[in-house]
Amino acid sequence: MAKKKKEVQKASLMDAFTDAAVKDLGPGGIYTPSGEKTRHVGVPLLSLSLEFLLGSNVLWLGSSYGLAGPTQSFKSSLAIELMRSILRVGGLGWTVETEGGKISDRMIDSLLGDLRAQHKLMSVTSVEDAQKALTFILSWLDKKAPKNDLLGAIMLDSLFGAAGQEKRKAIQKEGHAGRSFPVEALLWSSWLQVFSPTLRAKPAILLFVNHLKHNMDGEGWRHPGGDAQDFHATVYMHVSRVRSYDGADVSITQLQIKTVKHSFAMSGRKIFLPHIFDKLKNKLYFDWPGSTADLLSGDLVPSSIKDVLEVSTTAKNMTAVSRTFSCKQLGLRDVTGTELGTAVQNDPVLMDKLREILIINKYDVWDGVMPVALDVEQSHTPADLSVSKDEPDDALEM
Repeated sequence: MAKKKKEVQKASLMDAFTDAAVKDLGPGGIYTPSGEKTRHVGVPLLSLSLEFLLGSNVLWLGSSYGLAGPTQSFKSSLAIELMRSILRVGGLGWTVETEGGKISDRMIDSLLGDLRAQHKLMSVTSVEDAQKALTFILSWLDKKAPKNDLLGAIMLDSLFGAAGQEKRKAIQKEGHAGRSFPVEALLWSSWLQVFSPTLRAKPAILLFVNHLKHNMDGEGWRHPGGDAQDFHATVYMHVSRVRSYDGADVSITQLQIKTVKHSFAMSGRKIFLPHIFDKLKNKLYFDWPGSTADLLSGDLVPSSIKDVLEVSTTAKNMTAVSRTFSCKQLGLRDVTGTELGTAVQNDPVLMDKLREILIINKYDVWDGVMPVALDVEQSHTPADLSVSKDEPDDALEM
């Protein structure tokens, strides 16, 4: 009885604390679960393999995603692909590009297609100008969507970028580059420290691209855009090329994506993803269903998954053009990875079983309201997320 009495007293004290906090800090001072929604919401992801990588069925809104990789690792393309998750459900996208036109029109057209009308590219020549552009986008969202009912994806490519004004002035003064701490890293750390809390209250994501290079002594890696940036990222990923195939009709590059920092789930998960250039159609795209097929047939998932779905393949190499898959439970034999992955994605019952085995947490899909808002008077009227009749319903269709 004494234990129960103490528990009642503690509960009473917390109720008193809540009342005092609401009175002093306002209704938004204490987060109260509704019992119907999770604290984090997002938009549906593009494949089961991406869900496995992030440990979630959604791309969380109000979050920052960092992607780092060596030169030509297609990290910029992958960032645009993640942006597509926002655009395909009616959101808007902005890319602030700092590296002199590295992002080509063909890449944007191939990855976004008709969704490009919802995207704007802003080219800048310094870190300072990049930050001005990002600040403008966030201010514009405040003015155009004060009720936080507009989805957005903001991409920065890259953190390193062109030289900042301070570094340029120092070189002009001294005639050479010094050995001082990178100015860019300091500038970005300060900017993200100020604006990360603003982003968390918005139905938007920030994607930033960083470089990944070997240390000069050969031990470990470094981010020339600043190692401190992964502190501000909700999820930080390393992207690298594993192997490639270049044929007459198609060029395939196998990418490895690994989470090295994760705020909502365990880090260290990785997947393999084919980046394909169809030479006949002059089109670039990521084969997400093929990535799902590879995941289910590989050794990155628990062996217990075979109790639900047993997938076999004729080759382990993702760049093998003649590679096929078979699955008795789905009645598929010698089909492509795209066909098998699509069949899995189109079976909601099977997807839920696989999520449970792969420890993929299910979160709510955004319905127009952020669970944690800065302004408690914000509207709770859901935004219109209906898909245009001209846009394919299949999330995996390019």
